Amino acid sequence: AFEVYDERPLLNAGLIQPIRQSYLFAHALIRDAVLQMMLRDDRLQMHRRAADWFLERDAVLHAEHLAAAQAPEAAAAFLRAGTEARAAYRKEAALGLAQRGLQQRGEASVRGALLRLQGDMQRDLGRAQEAMESFGAALEVAVEPSDRCRARIGTVAVLRIMDRIDEAYTLLDEAEDIAAANDLALELSEIHYFRGSLHFPRGNLERCLEEHGRSLHHAERCDHPERRALALSGLGDAHYARGRMFTAHEVIEECLTLATDHGLGAVEAANRFMLATVRIYMNDTERALDDAQASVRLAGQVGHARAEIVSRLTAGWILASMAEVAAARREVTEGLAVADRLGARRFEPFLEESRARIELAEGDCRRAAATAEAALAKLRELDAMSFIGPWVLATVALTTADAARRAEALAEGEALLARGCVGHNHYRFRCYAIDACLAAGEHGEARRHADALQAYTAEEPTPWSDFIIARAHALSDAAEGRGDAERLGALRATAEAARLHASIPGIHTALAGSDRARPAQAAAAGRAASA
Repeated sequence: AFEVYDERPLLNAGLIQPIRQSYLFAHALIRDAVLQMMLRDDRLQMHRRAADWFLERDAVLHAEHLAAAQAPEAAAAFLRAGTEARAAYRKEAALGLAQRGLQQRGEASVRGALLRLQGDMQRDLGRAQEAMESFGAALEVAVEPSDRCRARIGTVAVLRIMDRIDEAYTLLDEAEDIAAANDLALELSEIHYFRGSLHFPRGNLERCLEEHGRSLHHAERCDHPERRALALSGLGDAHYARGRMFTAHEVIEECLTLATDHGLGAVEAANRFMLATVRIYMNDTERALDDAQASVRLAGQVGHARAEIVSRLTAGWILASMAEVAAARREVTEGLAVADRLGARRFEPFLEESRARIELAEGDCRRAAATAEAALAKLRELDAMSFIGPWVLATVALTTADAARRAEALAEGEALLARGCVGHNHYRFRCYAIDACLAAGEHGEARRHADALQAYTAEEPTPWSDFIIARAHALSDAAEGRGDAERLGALRATAEAARLHASIPGIHTALAGSDRARPAQAAAAGRAASA
């Protein structure tokens, strides 16, 4: 006779409870007590059966039951569950699963993959030193060439955040030797991407472009959408670094389309702010701000701290140019907090430079000068002058009350530009040098900097640089008594249309005194336009 099991006594006693078409123990203690009453072999067999049932239903429970069954494949199951958590941007969960997997017995290849996953998550969560140790341990257990290569690449990603650039170059050379010898196209794409990314802040622009081109070639060889998108992002950075803003915009748009089509949220987060940045130079200010703020939100959703820093920095620039100073300060303050948490010191001078200009706009000239000098000192300490050195030096010149210091800072900035550096320095150095010279009544120098910006952008002019150049000449002429109301009115209309509201008070001053401008009025106009 077939006997039907009656679960009602267990339900009535409150030991189990219904859930959908099945039952759960009413409390974990009840479950544990039942398990303790089972014979060891029976318990292991039950965990194995449960693991099989959860295989296609829940990767975490599948791994947990395999671990409880003392199954040799438990480590690999935790790796699978951790990888799924990482793909869903649940980084703390992914880290925990990697650590649980490392508690299991597993093959060297699985253990190495778990250590690399652990390192990736520690890096993304701002635990750089722990990440270094994880990738070091992964290298120790690596057997296959691809595993040795990937352990080195993981370490490079951490060194990049820690600004230990020379060490990163050395490891990339070692990784490339392994990848080239074994024709590892995916790893070669990543190696060239990182090397191009390291060239970017050092102003090695031609090699930056070359390396990202190689990264794209290898990504296309292995038909890997994420690596293709990242290579395109690198190429966009390279064109930006060369000051070619429209070309950069085109490539970044292609990168973002690929990221959207393939659901690559982390790639989108790492590049949406770049679209905002290049739109600044197109005077597309409102859309630039929308993109920067969308990038902040997306970076938070996917846990991409580095992207959040730069997105907030970009939003701060835009808001300052719109004369929304309080909002700009909030973005910069948040960006500094994230940079401190991540240990990303390279971004601190960038954010502090923005804070100096915000303080100037607020009227706190002494604090602005001190902040700018502190940002410059930190930049020298980090050996990152080719990244934003001229930009920061121009802000020092703009904020200082010392004429000799202003001249010294501007001379050093021009020398750095002549040696070669990231292209945004040409735009921002000339802009703030113009403002500093206008404030000091040095109208010939203001015109000279405007002409230098025009020469730099001749191959690919931008609406933003054209406005800065025209403003420099118009305000200089007005200060010398040759003001043209129609010309100044057109500049004001351009500023209003582009929402460059911080520039409008200086133009108003020039308009008001266009037929009797004096050097003191021009100085006030220059300071008002500099925020």
